Amino acid sequence: MTSLLQQTLEELFAANRILTGEGVLDGFGHVSVRSPLKPDHYFMTRSNAGGPVDESNVVELDAHSNVVRPALSGRRSNVSFTAKSIKPGPT
Repeated sequence: MTSLLQQTLEELFAANRILTGEGVLDGFGHVSVRSPLKPDHYFMTRSNAGGPVDESNVVELDAHSNVVRPALSGRRSNVSFTAKSIKPGPT
């Protein structure tokens, strides 16, 4: 993994920790970030009821919210439903 991508994912994890700690995220919340390598892709954490997130909880989606890289852990989630509500913006 490139250092720029790793830094972006670390910021995604930090955002999850902060928002969970503030009571903003719960089992229905997600944080997403645009890919630094492919501007038409984004990463979103799966819902995990406010628990810790790591690379196994990250899903990569394209501009049409198609899963490009599924989360490593096998538990199903509502990422597909949530991702459809995120419209790609200008890059």
